[in-house]
Amino acid sequence: MPIIILKIPATIFIAYTFLLLPVLYFTNCNIRQSDLFHFLHL
Repeated sequence: MPIIILKIPATIFIAYTFLLLPVLYFTNCNIRQSDLFHFLHL
């Protein structure tokens, strides 16, 4: 019984990290691209 209780938050945490990693990756890429464009414009 305690194993199931511990398993549920772990799966939720893993799911959230898997959902957030691509979002952070894409936002980071967008920020880098915008910085690159600003650098090129300057």
